[in-house]
Amino acid sequence: MRLLRPLSAALFLFAAVPASADHVDPYKVMEEAMQAYQKSERYADARAVLSKALREAAHGGALDPVYAVLYAMYADTARFEENPSFALQLTDEGLALALGAAEPDDDVKNMLLVSRAYALADLGRYAEAIETVRITALWMGERFGAEHRKALEDEAAVWAKKLASDDPSVANAPVAELAIKLLDQAQEALNAYDTAQAITLASRAILPGGTAVGGTDVVYINARAHTLVGVAYGLEGRPAAAVVALRRAADILSAEPWGGKGPAALLPVVREYPATREVAWDSFSYLASNAVAAGEHDLALAALDMAADFADNPARRFALMVQRAGVTFARKDYREAERVFLASGRDAEAAGDRLNAALAGFYLSIARLFLASGGEIGPAREALVTSATEAAVIADGDLQMRQYVLTTATRMLFMQNFDHTDALPLAERAFAAFKARQAALGSYDAGQEAARRDQRSFLDIYIGANFAAAKAK
Repeated sequence: MRLLRPLSAALFLFAAVPASADHVDPYKVMEEAMQAYQKSERYADARAVLSKALREAAHGGALDPVYAVLYAMYADTARFEENPSFALQLTDEGLALALGAAEPDDDVKNMLLVSRAYALADLGRYAEAIETVRITALWMGERFGAEHRKALEDEAAVWAKKLASDDPSVANAPVAELAIKLLDQAQEALNAYDTAQAITLASRAILPGGTAVGGTDVVYINARAHTLVGVAYGLEGRPAAAVVALRRAADILSAEPWGGKGPAALLPVVREYPATREVAWDSFSYLASNAVAAGEHDLALAALDMAADFADNPARRFALMVQRAGVTFARKDYREAERVFLASGRDAEAAGDRLNAALAGFYLSIARLFLASGGEIGPAREALVTSATEAAVIADGDLQMRQYVLTTATRMLFMQNFDHTDALPLAERAFAAFKARQAALGSYDAGQEAARRDQRSFLDIYIGANFAAAKAK
């Protein structure tokens, strides 16, 4: 009974994972699917149990990440009925669901990756199957024992013999090289706004802590992986999830878990190696920006203090200055924010940094709008529209930045007096920027939905502004 191999591995999790509190318990469903197969020895019967459960488990058309475990079993039933293409699709859907959690379950992720590797091999895509299983085997060995690791590595050796390429050495490539390759691919996906692919690739690169590839390699790889995942969540407008991932990266870079208050005790390798220094800058600076968005201002300031050690060029120092001013602004100290943004804008102009100069001018106009009163309000609104338009033009190639500037300006125009007609000067351009970013997220439903949630207040204002405009005609 071939089905028992992956299902038995999955059932090891029952003792470690508490039953779901949802109306459909995924672990009970897995047991029922096993029983259905054992009774008839027909994969279709097991698949029927899984399919029914996934339909019934959806809340408002969406599944919770806890149900991702069912996709691994579902994929195996499809593969055993010689439908590896469908099996591969199921594993990818399961991974997208599992990795959408704020704190993804490593066991579920690796079960899905094992199923994915077998599906790839059944499709004759042996090199991809080997790359998928090499790092996963380390995790499975650590979680379930050396025999499970050896079984997967033996499968990889068999696939290597079937490789039609001229370079079967991929089967023996160092896991650190494979992990870095995955991270580079994740960065490329992130640059293309494919956040789903970026999260999947970066998550696959994470190595168990005891992996014998050198402590420096593990620190660099795992911290970079969690940083990329955090940045991807931030791009999707999910700052709370981003903070979780980026704090995990910070902990990896530290000699002991960092509490988010005061300086972190960084490992010596962080400052000794340029690549690890870059990861430290990214992790702490992105942590700061997402912490502000999540309303965790003290954490943001602590992260900025850590990032300052790695701000070794004018652009980075300017970025930190703007972020600190952003915290001040979030605390509604508009006079101090005005002072900082005015100074940072001058510094950016002197350095020839057009985008940061434009952004400083944009933030400055927001601060001045909230400081304005009486006859000052009208000119302050006009200044905000002008500065937002200029910043959006300069940031044209950066869809997230363009959307952010225009939608933020629209919200600020409304919030200053809570009048929808005040938002009209920028509402249409902001909505066009929102749609452009939605299109850039492609078919990644989770990313699109997260972006819609993030922009819900803007969309409410946009609808209200259009209603006000129609009413005025």
